[in-house]
Amino acid sequence: MTPLRQRFIEDMQLRGYSTRTQEAYTRAVRQLAQRYHRSPDKLSEEDLRQYFLYLANEKKWARASTTIAEAKYSQWPASSPSRKASIGERSRSGASCGGVSV
Repeated sequence: MTPLRQRFIEDMQLRGYSTRTQEAYTRAVRQLAQRYHRSPDKLSEEDLRQYFLYLANEKKWARASTTIAEAKYSQWPASSPSRKASIGERSRSGASCGGVSV
């Protein structure tokens, strides 16, 4: 298990998420990373935006499901400097993950 994934799981444990929720969130982030063939902490805001569009338009996910998927990613630790900067910009601007509500 990578240190990033371990941190993600530990953060969910601290938040009191159930084991099944932890597994679902970890799976969702893994699927996101597999689609882009790189670590989640290396994905840009535009990558996320495109992924959520893919879920909505190609996978035909309902808006509520896409919002949940966005929330799952928002829980991922901000370990890289670019991800930390991106999160900081988003929280200051009031925008949400990937330009849509997380």
